[in-house]
Amino acid sequence: MIVVVVVVILIAGIAFFATLVPSTSLPSLPGTNGVVVTQVVAISGDDACGLNGVNENGFTTNVGEYRLLAWFVPASQSVSPPCTVNSITTNTAGFEVLASVPFTASSDMTLLSFQVVSYSPYNGPLNITFT
Repeated sequence: MIVVVVVVILIAGIAFFATLVPSTSLPSLPGTNGVVVTQVVAISGDDACGLNGVNENGFTTNVGEYRLLAWFVPASQSVSPPCTVNSITTNTAGFEVLASVPFTASSDMTLLSFQVVSYSPYNGPLNITFT
Protein backbone atom coordinates (compact mmCIF):
# COMPACT_ATOMS: atom_id res chain seq x y z
CA MET A 1 0.00 0.00 0.00
CA ILE A 2 2.81 2.42 0.85
CA VAL A 3 4.51 1.62 -2.47
CA VAL A 4 1.31 2.47 -4.41
CA VAL A 5 0.94 5.81 -2.59
CA VAL A 6 4.59 6.69 -3.26
CA VAL A 7 4.24 5.81 -6.97
CA VAL A 8 1.05 7.91 -7.29
CA ILE A 9 2.72 10.88 -5.57
CA LEU A 10 5.80 10.47 -7.80
CA ILE A 11 3.68 10.42 -10.99
CA ALA A 12 1.69 13.45 -9.84
CA GLY A 13 4.91 15.32 -9.09
CA ILE A 14 6.37 14.55 -12.52
CA ALA A 15 3.16 15.65 -14.22
CA PHE A 16 3.13 18.90 -12.22
CA PHE A 17 6.76 19.76 -13.02
CA ALA A 18 6.25 18.91 -16.70
CA THR A 19 3.73 21.74 -16.90
CA LEU A 20 6.34 24.18 -15.56
CA VAL A 21 8.92 23.47 -18.27
CA PRO A 22 8.44 25.84 -21.20
CA SER A 23 7.89 24.12 -24.52
CA THR A 24 10.38 24.70 -27.29
CA SER A 25 9.67 24.31 -30.95
CA LEU A 26 12.10 22.77 -33.36
CA PRO A 27 13.26 24.87 -36.30
CA SER A 28 11.14 24.44 -39.40
CA LEU A 29 12.43 22.23 -42.15
CA PRO A 30 12.99 23.81 -45.55
CA GLY A 31 9.90 23.41 -47.65
CA THR A 32 7.52 22.95 -44.70
CA ASN A 33 7.59 26.52 -43.41
CA GLY A 34 10.54 27.54 -45.49
CA VAL A 35 11.75 29.25 -48.58
CA VAL A 36 12.43 27.44 -51.85
CA VAL A 37 14.04 29.68 -54.46
CA THR A 38 13.95 27.82 -57.76
CA GLN A 39 16.31 30.22 -59.57
CA VAL A 40 18.05 33.53 -58.87
CA VAL A 41 17.29 35.81 -61.83
CA ALA A 42 19.73 38.69 -62.42
CA ILE A 43 18.13 41.73 -64.05
CA SER A 44 20.07 44.83 -65.09
CA GLY A 45 18.63 47.28 -67.60
CA ASP A 46 21.99 49.03 -67.90
CA ASP A 47 23.93 45.70 -67.71
CA ALA A 48 25.78 46.83 -64.58
CA CYS A 49 29.10 44.97 -64.52
CA GLY A 50 27.73 42.56 -67.14
CA LEU A 51 25.22 41.03 -64.70
CA ASN A 52 22.08 41.17 -66.86
CA GLY A 53 20.85 37.63 -67.47
CA VAL A 54 23.55 35.94 -65.39
CA ASN A 55 21.15 33.68 -63.52
CA GLU A 56 22.14 31.27 -60.76
CA ASN A 57 20.74 28.05 -59.30
CA GLY A 58 18.18 28.37 -56.57
CA PHE A 59 18.46 27.41 -52.92
CA THR A 60 16.40 26.31 -49.95
CA THR A 61 16.41 28.09 -46.59
CA ASN A 62 14.13 28.92 -43.69
CA VAL A 63 11.98 31.99 -43.20
CA GLY A 64 14.02 34.75 -41.54
CA GLU A 65 17.42 33.22 -42.32
CA TYR A 66 19.89 35.34 -44.26
CA ARG A 67 21.38 33.79 -47.38
CA LEU A 68 24.66 34.96 -48.93
CA LEU A 69 24.67 35.36 -52.71
CA ALA A 70 27.75 36.22 -54.77
CA TRP A 71 28.85 36.78 -58.36
CA PHE A 72 32.28 37.35 -59.84
CA VAL A 73 32.23 40.60 -61.79
CA PRO A 74 32.57 41.73 -64.44
CA ALA A 75 30.27 38.83 -65.30
CA SER A 76 30.51 39.40 -69.03
CA GLN A 77 33.57 39.66 -71.23
CA SER A 78 31.90 42.58 -72.97
CA VAL A 79 32.39 44.68 -69.81
CA SER A 80 35.87 45.81 -68.78
CA PRO A 81 36.87 46.83 -65.27
CA PRO A 82 36.42 49.14 -63.58
CA CYS A 83 32.66 48.76 -63.39
CA THR A 84 30.21 49.84 -60.69
CA VAL A 85 27.01 48.42 -59.23
CA ASN A 86 25.14 51.32 -57.61
CA SER A 87 22.18 49.40 -56.20
CA ILE A 88 20.99 45.85 -55.58
CA THR A 89 17.26 45.38 -55.02
CA THR A 90 14.48 42.84 -55.47
CA ASN A 91 10.90 43.09 -56.63
CA THR A 92 10.07 39.60 -55.32
CA ALA A 93 7.41 40.01 -52.62
CA GLY A 94 8.52 39.15 -49.09
CA PHE A 95 12.26 39.41 -49.77
CA GLU A 96 14.78 42.02 -48.68
CA VAL A 97 18.32 42.61 -49.98
CA LEU A 98 21.16 43.75 -47.72
CA ALA A 99 24.09 45.07 -49.74
CA SER A 100 26.99 47.44 -49.39
CA VAL A 101 26.70 49.66 -52.45
CA PRO A 102 28.01 51.32 -54.51
CA PHE A 103 30.36 48.47 -55.33
CA THR A 104 33.22 48.94 -57.79
CA ALA A 105 35.06 46.04 -59.41
CA SER A 106 38.51 47.38 -60.14
CA SER A 107 39.81 44.16 -61.73
CA ASP A 108 38.56 40.99 -63.36
CA MET A 109 37.01 38.34 -61.11
CA THR A 110 36.11 40.66 -58.23
CA LEU A 111 33.61 39.04 -55.87
CA LEU A 112 30.33 40.95 -55.42
CA SER A 113 28.41 39.54 -52.45
CA PHE A 114 25.21 40.49 -50.65
CA GLN A 115 22.54 38.89 -48.49
CA VAL A 116 18.86 38.16 -49.03
CA VAL A 117 16.19 37.23 -46.51
CA SER A 118 12.55 36.22 -46.84
CA TYR A 119 10.03 37.03 -44.14
CA SER A 120 7.41 34.55 -45.34
CA PRO A 121 7.29 31.08 -46.93
CA TYR A 122 7.97 31.19 -50.67
CA ASN A 123 8.43 28.89 -53.65
CA GLY A 124 9.54 30.33 -56.99
CA PRO A 125 12.21 32.47 -58.69
CA LEU A 126 13.95 35.35 -56.91
CA ASN A 127 14.52 38.48 -59.02
CA ILE A 128 17.60 40.54 -58.17
CA THR A 129 17.98 43.91 -59.92
CA PHE A 130 21.41 45.49 -60.37
CA THR A 131 21.86 49.11 -61.50
